Amino acid sequence: MTAENKISILVLSERAVANRGPYRHVVGTLNALACRKDVAVTLLTGGIDEQEPYFKSGMVRIIAGFKPKSPFCFFKNLYLLIRHGRAADIVYVPTNLSSLLYAQVLRPWCRIIAGPNVSTFSFLHGKAHATRIEAGLLCDLWVSQSHAINGYILQEKVPEKHICVIHHAIDHDRFSPLRRDRSVWNRYGIDPSAVVVLFVGRFDDELKGYKVLAEAWKNIRNDIAGCKAVLVLAGKGGREFIEHAQLRDAVGTGWVGGDELAVLYASADISVIPSLWETFSFTTLESLSSGLAVAASNTGGIPEQITPDDNGLLLELVDKQKNAFFPDAHLVLGGALRDLIRDGPKRERLGTNARKRVLEHFTEKRLGADIAEAARACLHAKSSCGAKYLIRFDDICPSMNWKVWDEIEKTLDVYGVKPLLAVIPDNRDPSLQFENPRAAFWNDVKKWQDKGYSIALHGYQHLYETRNPGILGIQERSEFAGLSAESQREKISSALRIFQQHGIRPDCWIAPAHSFDRQTVEVLLELGISRISDGFALFPYRDASGMTYVPQQLWRFRKMPFGLWAVCLDHNGWDAGGLSEFRKNISAYVKQLASFDEAFAAASRRDTAIGVVNYLADLTLRAAIKTKKRLFMIK
Repeated sequence: MTAENKISILVLSERAVANRGPYRHVVGTLNALACRKDVAVTLLTGGIDEQEPYFKSGMVRIIAGFKPKSPFCFFKNLYLLIRHGRAADIVYVPTNLSSLLYAQVLRPWCRIIAGPNVSTFSFLHGKAHATRIEAGLLCDLWVSQSHAINGYILQEKVPEKHICVIHHAIDHDRFSPLRRDRSVWNRYGIDPSAVVVLFVGRFDDELKGYKVLAEAWKNIRNDIAGCKAVLVLAGKGGREFIEHAQLRDAVGTGWVGGDELAVLYASADISVIPSLWETFSFTTLESLSSGLAVAASNTGGIPEQITPDDNGLLLELVDKQKNAFFPDAHLVLGGALRDLIRDGPKRERLGTNARKRVLEHFTEKRLGADIAEAARACLHAKSSCGAKYLIRFDDICPSMNWKVWDEIEKTLDVYGVKPLLAVIPDNRDPSLQFENPRAAFWNDVKKWQDKGYSIALHGYQHLYETRNPGILGIQERSEFAGLSAESQREKISSALRIFQQHGIRPDCWIAPAHSFDRQTVEVLLELGISRISDGFALFPYRDASGMTYVPQQLWRFRKMPFGLWAVCLDHNGWDAGGLSEFRKNISAYVKQLASFDEAFAAASRRDTAIGVVNYLADLTLRAAIKTKKRLFMIK
């Protein structure tokens, strides 16, 4: 913290323009923090629209030139980060994964908080694709904008302690009933005395529900014929949609922003938000703050903004099981709009309560206080980000070194560590005969799986038939690579039958000598195995075929700045010294250890930034292994 006991927060955002999607949150956050005396804010950004009316930049130090998505600006970005970030206490990354990856450079000096729009959330697929990675591996805290999206994130096994819900805020002075000016409707050819139903949104995104609104409006036209009501569609493409849908008593304004949009809100009577999904709706906040009667879908984060029949109407338009509108959604919406158009006192009551709700819960002052509180808690808590490690033991078989293993198992259980065990189904490798085979071996394997250890199918018999190095190219020997698909299918099927006979469920596949080819992958998928522990990358990923790879890059513990690192250990050759070293490492790294399931939960193939980082890591690690191949015995 600074000498004045201020928290120094560096905000990373490629842009800061309020009228463009997630960047509205950036602007709101900066405005909220700028007015606090206990926070010093610096914005590192690619640029700001100087005409942007939402941005109150007076108390924010602005540094331009940060372009995280441009590979040509890599060294410039690093220079700006290190120069301006070393003095910060917190790095706040509200918008994209590229910026979050850059923020790792500042980890020696700062705590890292990821904002609500770093993730690529898809309601239609019910997944938050990137959040698993940044919450568990790249940041100390992930800020969610609503409890609704939290439910999806928690399903992805992100620890609840890594998530903090902070609702968006609204500039209640800008969006205020005091800006009401009914004469504004004259410029659109609308009678100022008409009841105005306002829809604000895009007409290229069907999640916004404008088609349902059109059907609802057509359905109630005869019922409200004497009420002098008009539907106003504010947004790019609205006029074209009105013409295409053949809507009567409807007017399109085109794109509207800044003060003009605030005046439109204040001068309307009803705001309609028939969305299929909203994580946390800015349109709803703007409508409530402007004192409008709001009719909105009961979906996503909207119920956290509206109390039914108190400060708005929540309408059952969405079938949450099917992620689609109900067939009668237009009838439900139309009925609600008809009642509001006819009932002036009800509109006034809902609008008054709407404004009150915003002033009590969604002000920028409250947002600033919540972020500052989260930042202070993050500073005082033990860092949860940094590198994570997965422990993997290879060559688990009946004749392994049981004397050492029994001591290893005691240590694992004392520290609550859940390793990945590569079990050979039918060991025929004479080099793995360390002790007399244990008769109760498969009972032990079942016991390990029951207490949370992950069990991998480690080939079949651990006998090498070819000198094919396979996809990874680590060793020129293989039990599978280079064989026909039929031969590989027979081996893997036999291995699976042995597992099934003993009641063992394989959590993933591990190839002996790290050697397998594309045919191996195809056969594994065909036989129901879709996870492999191998490969060179910093993060787990899923390829185009659907196979998930949890990379394995280390053969001993090393301090790493970030990423997920699988450490492959071979206990069969350990003596007392090796066992002592293992215990020391477990004690030192225990808070950074992850189970295989936790590692698997981080897999994503949809994030370009992660893909680039994994590609660079693959090139680097392969080169390092080839360089050291003659100096180290790599199993």
